Amino acid sequence: MSRASLDRCDSGDRRLNYNSGAAFNDGPRKNRSQKKLEIEPAGECQGSVDIPAGTRPANDAVAILLSELLAATALTSERRAGFWIPMHSTQLRAILGSRYKAVIREALDANYIEVNDHYAVDRFSKSYRLSKQYRRPMIQAYELRRSMPTTSRIRIDETDTVGRLLVEQFAKVQITGTLGEWDGFCAAQIRRGSFYATRCQYKRFHSTFTGLKRAARSQLFVNGERLVELDIANCQPLILGLLARNKNQQTTNRHTLSNTPNNNHTNHTICGAFLADYIELCERGKLYEHLEWLCSGQITLRDCIPIDRWHPHATDRPLQRKDIKRQYLVMLFADVATTKTMPMFDIVANEWPALADYILAAKSTCYQVLARDCQRLESRLMIDGAAWALLDESVIPIITIHDSIMTTSKHIAAVKAAIINQFAGMGVTPHIR
Repeated sequence: MSRASLDRCDSGDRRLNYNSGAAFNDGPRKNRSQKKLEIEPAGECQGSVDIPAGTRPANDAVAILLSELLAATALTSERRAGFWIPMHSTQLRAILGSRYKAVIREALDANYIEVNDHYAVDRFSKSYRLSKQYRRPMIQAYELRRSMPTTSRIRIDETDTVGRLLVEQFAKVQITGTLGEWDGFCAAQIRRGSFYATRCQYKRFHSTFTGLKRAARSQLFVNGERLVELDIANCQPLILGLLARNKNQQTTNRHTLSNTPNNNHTNHTICGAFLADYIELCERGKLYEHLEWLCSGQITLRDCIPIDRWHPHATDRPLQRKDIKRQYLVMLFADVATTKTMPMFDIVANEWPALADYILAAKSTCYQVLARDCQRLESRLMIDGAAWALLDESVIPIITIHDSIMTTSKHIAAVKAAIINQFAGMGVTPHIR
């Protein structure tokens, strides 16, 4: 099974702004009195790697670290906005060598990166991010001084057969058109065959392709055929409903819905009926439309925005579908205190009390648990389920984007059937767009 190499980059001094294509001026180099470490990374890097424009790493190891963080930042809009990127010491040691801590210190002293030192053994690692001025899709080439064996950016465990087969699909894909911003960065990586792929501890499959926005993904082709994206309408709400239903079926005692007005106790038979109604809406892809109807005349956009963030000249208006979706997902994944203060949560609690109760219970020990549980079930159905079944048929090209799968037009029916078959095992039939 082939493995993609790390940064098969074009040689030459490139300083590219994928937003405008203009040349970038590095500006004066900062004076740093600390002696630079001559540390070289473990592994096999040849030629050049992309690093944030304006940085001047003193050695290959710092350049590799910056290149790694740049590629990881491109994967999600949250990371581009400043979310931390977890990196375990095992991964850092494989990339940078045994003196990886010294490499991190040097990058930190140069203000190239920021470090979040919080970690918990066997729970989560220390995390890192590029400093704000370097967290942008503007790059320059760094010519590596040595050639040495290195770890690939294809970080898929050897036992993860489906993950490795998904990686093999990458080489079939071409991307066309002129793209800007981070889409331009990801497109350049795809054109060079410098792919990134990993499965996080919650089993989500992240790759260079998941970093592309939907409009940019419409420029993907396999053998001259445009890829079509098939996604599940209301997928995250549907998965939430399945988790809540499963929990409700496992629980036989009565319990209190402390945050739901006028409902001191809830019978689980009644809860199951409420959840069935909710899940049926999700199956039809009509949850957000139903919530829009419920919110009509009760809450407006201003009710959903904190007072200190509401612009004095802003115009209030009824909530639209896009507002409903945004508010619902924030409610789903925010901390408990924020969730309880949201008007959307009151709407949900009144309409589906068992669902509101499950959301609070799932977040009770750590608010991130609910998001992780949703990711695990999504990946079980879409990656280890539908994608695995499709990869068994080697003629079907696919690229996965979390809760959607891309393929060519002649294979749409097969992909739809694979997805529906997986959800049928959970007793539901999703609406695929």
